Amino acid sequence: MNDVSYEWARDKGNIFFSKGRNGSVRLHFHQSIEILYVSEGCMDLTVNAESFCVKPDEMVFLDRYDYHMIQKDQHYTKYTLIFPPDCIGETEPEGGYALPLILRDTDYNRQQIKPLLDGFFETKDNSTPLISRSYAGLILGKLTAYYGADKEKVCPDRALVAEILQYIELHYTESVTLDSLSKQFGYSKYYLSRLFNERVTDSLCNYVHIVRLRHFVEQYRKKPDGKITDVAMDCGFRSISTFYRCFFEQYGVPPRRYFRQTNQQKNG
Repeated sequence: MNDVSYEWARDKGNIFFSKGRNGSVRLHFHQSIEILYVSEGCMDLTVNAESFCVKPDEMVFLDRYDYHMIQKDQHYTKYTLIFPPDCIGETEPEGGYALPLILRDTDYNRQQIKPLLDGFFETKDNSTPLISRSYAGLILGKLTAYYGADKEKVCPDRALVAEILQYIELHYTESVTLDSLSKQFGYSKYYLSRLFNERVTDSLCNYVHIVRLRHFVEQYRKKPDGKITDVAMDCGFRSISTFYRCFFEQYGVPPRRYFRQTNQQKNG
């Protein structure tokens, strides 16, 4: 099972904006667009199994479903802007925005984009949803107009992938298989299998297990006195042996040890 997580908190329709230093980010993906601007230092970034060193005044455009992580022991300062396209009032182009992954024109970025990021950051504490949408829309608009689309990144099936992931998120407690998705969306299971592997880079079965595990962890933390097997079954697992196997593959330890360790870390 891939050690990757769906960062569902970024897909609640809100705009996230921050300025931070150093730090690492584990491998994850989401359905929102993410724009990074490195203002100081160098940041080692991995996107869809390719590694890059992002230098000062270079930018990164992370499209929906791009798997990405920031390596450890980095020294950098960056801006992070994350937003779903529909929150800025724009209709996403067919196939997505598909900007180049690394936006390398440092003069343009520094002169045209960084002032917007600085202004957004200065108003962050007193920002309103309208102000946030305006900044996000202006930044995306300027980048799209200047850099244009990378034709190799255009994915006409993007909307279908989004619908499938949303369906899984809502129906993870049920039986979610290629057959059930085929009936739900009207495509052959062979086509859906290929699409899922290409865009999500994991099998449907493994991905559904990851979603169920995430919900299991969330629900068990709310009710730590509950029975592990009961919570696992409530989250869609039909076999306890499959649950324990998947949990160990994803987290490296059995459930009770995982919660004991995370509680110890939380309590210092």
